[in-house]
Amino acid sequence: MKSRILRIALLVPLLAALGNAQYAVGSASSSFLPIAGVTGATMLPVVSGCDDCTEAIALPFTFPWFTQAVTSVSVTSNGAILMGPFLDSLCCSNWALDYGTAGGTPTYFTPLPWIAVAQEDLNPGFQGDIWRFDTGGSTIISWENVAFFGTTGSSLNAQVELFANGDIEIRFATSNSLGNNISSGLTNPGTPNVWFSPNSVDPLFNAVGQTTGGAPPQNSGVRFAFIPPTPTWETNSPTSSLTLGGAQGTSFTKAVASDCVGAGFAVTSLGTAGQGWEIAYNLSPTVPAGSAGSFTTPGGQIVNLDLTQGLFFLFGGTGPVLLPHPGTFNAVVPVLPGTLSAQQLVLDPTNPEGVALSQACQLDGLSLSLPALPFAGPTFDDSDVVVPLGCVRAYGRSFTQGWIESNGRFIFGATGYTGFTPYVAQFQADGASFGVWTDLNPSAGGSINLTSPLPGVFSVNYNAVAYFAAAGSFATFQLEVDTNSGALSIIGLTGLPAGGGQMLIGASGGSAVGATDAGPAAFSPGGLPSNGTTPNATQMIYMLGLQGSVTSGINRIDFIVNGFGNYDWYSS
Repeated sequence: MKSRILRIALLVPLLAALGNAQYAVGSASSSFLPIAGVTGATMLPVVSGCDDCTEAIALPFTFPWFTQAVTSVSVTSNGAILMGPFLDSLCCSNWALDYGTAGGTPTYFTPLPWIAVAQEDLNPGFQGDIWRFDTGGSTIISWENVAFFGTTGSSLNAQVELFANGDIEIRFATSNSLGNNISSGLTNPGTPNVWFSPNSVDPLFNAVGQTTGGAPPQNSGVRFAFIPPTPTWETNSPTSSLTLGGAQGTSFTKAVASDCVGAGFAVTSLGTAGQGWEIAYNLSPTVPAGSAGSFTTPGGQIVNLDLTQGLFFLFGGTGPVLLPHPGTFNAVVPVLPGTLSAQQLVLDPTNPEGVALSQACQLDGLSLSLPALPFAGPTFDDSDVVVPLGCVRAYGRSFTQGWIESNGRFIFGATGYTGFTPYVAQFQADGASFGVWTDLNPSAGGSINLTSPLPGVFSVNYNAVAYFAAAGSFATFQLEVDTNSGALSIIGLTGLPAGGGQMLIGASGGSAVGATDAGPAAFSPGGLPSNGTTPNATQMIYMLGLQGSVTSGINRIDFIVNGFGNYDWYSS
């Protein structure tokens, strides 16, 4: 058996085991039947032809997996199916299903949701193939005469059938592992980890799904019958639908959105025109079914507002005031600090309870939240540092972080850019940014940090930072973000000495808005105050020239939010 190889580590979201989905474990209802050569069966070309490979396939139905709805799976050459578009091959051992939480070993390094059919270090590139057959109501994946890695004369014959109702059946034919153990069962990492071993049906397996005697089962099988979980969240329906900020939940996932305080968020209500409706709300997080503040009606509808915190009503009464629903209602209202939760009811004569509830929506208002100050910026040439922001608005968008660039810019969003030569096209393509983009080198002198001179304001300070390869030239300036007004300011332009490199000064919505270039602005010719406007949401504001010569004696440029979500500017 090969030693464990850590390939490219994928950032994989863990599928939490929410709700109470379970499986009843029993004997298989059918025997292993080879599908190679069966009319309609197809050989999977990628995993059949190599060692340690994975091949994604789309399912012909939506498959219930714990509390998830799966539409595609990834088949591994190593005898398993990953429940989703994951690319791990599960090389190179028979991994314990419990990820070590119950003492099982060895444990795979990335917790993933998967079905172990006969999982081990297999090599269909040397011998055997993997086949697929769709029956209409199920999909069969079959490992047929597949060799164990490095073991001449070995063979594995095992298959899994996924049924549209969520049932899973694993079947074994005659196999020869030549001493290799296998893993079989279901595992879904989360909080807590949940796994199901076939040990209650087949004593060759232990509690974490591994055989221990070096021989796989022969001509047997196990069925994991899906027991649907009890829903924990009410969902929208055609007769009663409510969203805040566009968030859409499911029976097992919460509908929650977040945005910066002061931003506008969309309220969308759908209902049957003319039927009475009302929206209840409070200032507390929503709660799942079974919680102290929740309530489930006799008909199974779930009130997910926390009733222990009291309710308010959209139409102003101490109880529901039912007004005729217009059919579609849309509004944009400002995000407030804290949490707002809301749930709608609409009279519905087609519902046995006479009323239809919507999903419960939660909206969290986020504010500027800076790290401990002063926050150190980059210290190396052509480098950057990410800074958490809580929430900041720029160019009509919300950002939870930004990048302090050693070369004089602040970039909002998920990606920085450390290039030292300012290009207008790059200014257009990067994330939303502003600043004095030029070739600076803090490792040759000076410092960069972030402070907060006033509440709701933060400033990135370039303190006597050296120009690259320009002895004795040091730039001092500040990039200020006022989250109270939304203004961006470049301050201290008179502290930019001349140099031989290029310098770009300005602001751009970049890729966040699909920035456009209408040509350079005219910042204060002759050092006099000047101003300018942008006629749309995408136009950049900038000047490009030699270091220290771009702004002709002015000290600051203020970018003021305009009605397009862009900025007008004033220099002084």
